[in-house]
Amino acid sequence: MNSDLMIIFTLIILNIIGISVVLSKSYTYSLVNISLFSIFCAGLYLLLRAPDVGLTEASIGSCIGTAIIVSVIKNLGEERCNIALSKFSIIFYFILLIVMYKFVVLIPEFGTNASPANKSQILEFYKTSTMNFIGIESLVASILASFRGFDTFGETLVIYTAMICVLIIIEIKIDAKFE
Repeated sequence: MNSDLMIIFTLIILNIIGISVVLSKSYTYSLVNISLFSIFCAGLYLLLRAPDVGLTEASIGSCIGTAIIVSVIKNLGEERCNIALSKFSIIFYFILLIVMYKFVVLIPEFGTNASPANKSQILEFYKTSTMNFIGIESLVASILASFRGFDTFGETLVIYTAMICVLIIIEIKIDAKFE
């Protein structure tokens, strides 16, 4: 299947899941749909060639979001968590959807020279300086490992912090025994 068709199919699925989240009257059903939404978003990032963002979405979006909602349902009980479907939320969702599609047509085609990302001075610096400063040919690896090492470390730290937060939120007790 063509990559563009897969992206369009994934966006259609995301819209269907988004509508079902807005129309849901059950927290359990909403929880499943929000997790599915996050998983499809991670897949979309992979299709758009951004695996680091996809992994971050999968770990933080799916795991932390699910853990927070499960914690709320567990602490309050589903009977106390009433979901009142409002017309405002449905209208707001569709307005955001229309605005999103209006702005999508303004995005330049992926990888073209007209893209602002391909015209930046920093990209030219990376292209010309990678071999001199880093000594490896892979432009992406040199950017992630050296030029933007603190950023990559920060992403790793965010994922680690997310894991700690999930453990705190769902109250898992770790019994470590050292023998």
